[in-house]
Amino acid sequence: RLPELVAGQPAERPALFPLRRVCILPPAKPVTIDRKAALAELVGETKPTAMVTPAGLHPVEMPDAAGAPLWEALSTPVGAPQRKAGELTLLAVESLYGSELLSSLSAALREVTPTPQLALHPEDAERLQLLDGGWARVDTDLGQLRLQVAIEPNQARGVAIVARIRGSVSGHLIPGSGVQSCHIVAEERL
Repeated sequence: RLPELVAGQPAERPALFPLRRVCILPPAKPVTIDRKAALAELVGETKPTAMVTPAGLHPVEMPDAAGAPLWEALSTPVGAPQRKAGELTLLAVESLYGSELLSSLSAALREVTPTPQLALHPEDAERLQLLDGGWARVDTDLGQLRLQVAIEPNQARGVAIVARIRGSVSGHLIPGSGVQSCHIVAEERL
């Protein structure tokens, strides 16, 4: 059971990371956090007393003497798309040049603005029979994209990364707009 909240009074509450206490203040006043205590809890020097979850504020039950975990791992992360067989998670990202409005309109930056590419882990590319520099059709809920493939060994498996470049085929993708899945098929260059 959560304690009653009183403005200006500390309360045991969940936080973005384990915290000893969070002070609930009226909206006009800033909230301060004891960073040293929070860091000690993060690195495991002390036991956490509260956590924040995507669902909101929740108390944390401390582990038992046997060291049972504080929470149970989910088989599917909250917010993860329901992918069908053969689909990958599509991640739209910003590019250093070309994603922002001013850089996309700058004549001086046109030379360094990249063309949109589909970045894939080597195992995903091999499974989809895609070659580095080859072409792929990416089917999403937002429509189809034709992109050149870039194989990135340091990338996560199961994720297709596309940089948003304004004025290009990837210009309608919005980084951070949500998680979606995509189906990828090898294509010949027209």
